[in-house]
Amino acid sequence: MELVSVIMPCFNAQNTVLNSIESVVNSGYPKIELICIDDGSTDLTSSILLSASQKYACLKIITRIENGGVAAARNDGLRIATGRYIAFCDSDDLWHPNKLYIQIDLMNATGAKCAHGAVIRRQESTGSEVTFTPKLHVTFDDMKIRNWIVNSTGIYDAREVGSFEQKSIHHEDYHMWLQIIRQCGRSVSSPVPVATYLIHDNNLTKNKLKSIVWHLGVQRMIGMKFREMALYFIKNMISRI
Repeated sequence: MELVSVIMPCFNAQNTVLNSIESVVNSGYPKIELICIDDGSTDLTSSILLSASQKYACLKIITRIENGGVAAARNDGLRIATGRYIAFCDSDDLWHPNKLYIQIDLMNATGAKCAHGAVIRRQESTGSEVTFTPKLHVTFDDMKIRNWIVNSTGIYDAREVGSFEQKSIHHEDYHMWLQIIRQCGRSVSSPVPVATYLIHDNNLTKNKLKSIVWHLGVQRMIGMKFREMALYFIKNMISRI
C-alpha cells in the first residue's frame, strides 16, 4: 500500500465539500493524504473543513487569504504532497468506492504510470446523468485530439514521473494532463465509472465556443503548428460523433 495524495481545491463550496471529502475518505483505500485548499472562501467552507479535519486524521488544510484560482490552489496542495501517487477530486465531485484500488491495480498490471476512468456527468439543475467512457488507452497523440481525462478521475505516479504543477490558464487541467502523458507515454482507463462530475448551470465549459478557443490555446502552448491544430480539430469533432 503506497500513500496517495489527493488534492482538493475549495472555494465557496459549503453545499458540496463535505460530501466530496467523505467520498474520498470512504472510497476504501487506507493510505490517503487529503489536502484541501481553502481558496479564500467567504461562506462556511472554512468551518466545514475545520470540523472535518477533527474527524478525519488524513485531512490537511491549506488556507489562502485571497482567492487565487483553481490552478494556484492545486499547486499549493501539490507542493506539500508526500504521496507516491497524486490524485485529484474537486470540491463538488464525488469519488466512487474502490476508485484507487481499481486504478492502482490497473497501473500495476499494465506498467502504466498514469490512470483515468469513466465518469458520470450529473447536471446540477435537473439531476440527469450521462456516463462518459474515455478510451481505455490514451497516448499523447490521443490527448492532442481532446482531453480524455476528467480531472477528478486522474491519478499518476509522482515517484516515477515527477510532480506537475498547473498553469493559471483556461483548461489548466488539460494542459497538465498533456504534460503528464507526454512524460509517461500513456494513461490507462477503468471502463467502470470511478467518479461523478457535477456540471453547474453556469459552468463555462457549456460554452462550446470558449471551450474550443481555450483548447486551441493549450495546443499552441505545447508547440503545435496551425496545420496540425486544424487536423486534430477535425479528429476532435469525429471523436464526438
